[in-house]
Amino acid sequence: MLVGTGVGLSFVNNIIIVKKHFPNSISIAFGTALTSICLAGLLIPHSVNKLIEQFQQRNDLLNQWTTVAYAGMSCVGFLGACLMAPDPSILMTGDEETVPTIIADEQEDSEFIQACKEFIVLLKDPSYIVTVVVNSCCFSIMVYFLSLLPPIARSRNLMDQSSNLVTIFIATNALTLLPMGFLGDSLFLKTHCKFPKKSLYIFCCIGLLLTFVFISFTGNFMTLIIGTILSAIFTSGMFISTNLVYFDCFLSMFESAVGLSNLFRCIFALIINPLAGYITTLAGCEDLSCTLYFLSGTSFMLIIIWVGLGFVKQKILSSRNVDAFSYIL
Repeated sequence: MLVGTGVGLSFVNNIIIVKKHFPNSISIAFGTALTSICLAGLLIPHSVNKLIEQFQQRNDLLNQWTTVAYAGMSCVGFLGACLMAPDPSILMTGDEETVPTIIADEQEDSEFIQACKEFIVLLKDPSYIVTVVVNSCCFSIMVYFLSLLPPIARSRNLMDQSSNLVTIFIATNALTLLPMGFLGDSLFLKTHCKFPKKSLYIFCCIGLLLTFVFISFTGNFMTLIIGTILSAIFTSGMFISTNLVYFDCFLSMFESAVGLSNLFRCIFALIINPLAGYITTLAGCEDLSCTLYFLSGTSFMLIIIWVGLGFVKQKILSSRNVDAFSYIL
């Protein structure tokens, strides 16, 4: 729980930092950050193995000192706190000479109260509810699919190739993160789509659900490699754009929208994992085809609802001559 809490907090802070310093190229910046994390992640297993070897020679059989050393390495993350320094133009309460007298009517709410108010506003907004439900559910489906690569290989009698599939997926995903970041900030999407990050996310979701269907028909290693590469490409786009959807659609409450979306992701993760696992246990579903059909069908219906909401809004705003496609995407 503590590790999960730390990962969740650091992930949200990464997004806030990127938005603060690179508001005009947020997709590129976020793609660069994720690519750097993936590349740095390649070195971590080897570094930890070296630490384990060193400390086991000193009778640290429980890897306690290895854990402490790894925690020390992780402290580099505190550098992010330096990037969160307050804006110099904002007056600090400790400076009595420069802080003007605050009138009761002009007194601002605390950050916590303000966040709670924004949460309430967002939860009352049907557009946000649909967006966060579809976004969070599709993201949870994508994350669950990542755990299916070894079982899929095993169901095709390719268990000895499962590690190769995972390696192919990780490498392809790392290589396509930065191009997806450039695509999210590209002039093409900004010109043709009102919401470029949302459009990228929808495109990747559709591509991933079609990949699910393709993988369900795979029977040999080569076709499974193709499905793995395609899934890695589309998941990289989803990783880049899942939180940036709120940058497009709810910019004024971006931080609150992202924070609240994590709660929805948690809920859907707790629902999808056991439900998809139960489907796998049904008769005739041992090859995971039923599970892939369930994941792709669920994603398809959610995307239809999300896009359909755009049509409804366009219908309401038709008197303003708003183009349907540009409003939906």
